Amino acid sequence: MLRPRLLAATTLLLALPGCASDTPQPTTPTNVASPPYASPPGGAPAGSSPPVDVFVTDSARDFWDWVTVGGGVLFGLASVVVGILAVILARKANMAAERANAEASKARAAVAIERRRTFELEILRDLLEALDQPTWLGEVIEFRRSFEGTFGARLSLLPVDELPAWRAVVAIRKMEGLVDLVGRTAEDEEALEQNRTLGVRFAPPSLRGRLRSRLRLDVEEAVERRMVERDD
Repeated sequence: MLRPRLLAATTLLLALPGCASDTPQPTTPTNVASPPYASPPGGAPAGSSPPVDVFVTDSARDFWDWVTVGGGVLFGLASVVVGILAVILARKANMAAERANAEASKARAAVAIERRRTFELEILRDLLEALDQPTWLGEVIEFRRSFEGTFGARLSLLPVDELPAWRAVVAIRKMEGLVDLVGRTAEDEEALEQNRTLGVRFAPPSLRGRLRSRLRLDVEEAVERRMVERDD
C-alpha cells in the first residue's frame, strides 16, 4: 500500500516546474497525437501548419475595374457612332459636290449654247441684210455671181436642216432650177423660151422678188426657232 502512494507523489513532484531531474522517470504511456504537417523540401519548416488560400475582396479596386471596363465600352461605342457620322457626312458632302458639279456643267453648257445661238443669229442677220441689196440677187439669178462663193461659208456654220432654199440655190446651175424652186408661172415659161431662142440668161421681172421672199422665209423661220429655244 505504501509503495503505490510513494510512486504517485514522486510523479506529481516531477511534473511541477523546476522540479524535474536529469534522471529519467518512468511514466505511464498516453495516447500519441498524429504527426504534424511536413512541408515539402524548400518550403515551410517542418511542424508548421499547411498553407491556406485566403481570398481578400477589395471593393475599391473592383469599382475602378468596372469603371475602366465601362469607359472602354463607351469609348468603343462613341468611336462607332463617330465613324458612322463621318461616313454620312462624307456621303452628303460627295452628293453636294456632285450636284454642284452637275449644276456647274449645266451652267457652262447653257452659256455655250447661248453663245452659239447668238453667233448663229448674227449670221442670220447678215443674210437678211444681204437680201435687201437688189444687185447681187439679180446677178445670182442670171448666174453672173456664185451664190456658193458669196454665202457658202456662212451657210456651213448653220445646221444642215435649216435654210433649205438657200442650200438649194447653191446647187442650182440653171435658171430652170430657180424657177422650179419658187414656183413656175406663165411669165417664167415665156422668159425661159426667150432665153433658149436668143441664147441669153434673162430672168423674168417677178423671179427676183419671189426668190427673195422664199429666201427671207427660210431666215425668218430659223430666227423664230432660236427665239423659242431661248424662251424655253
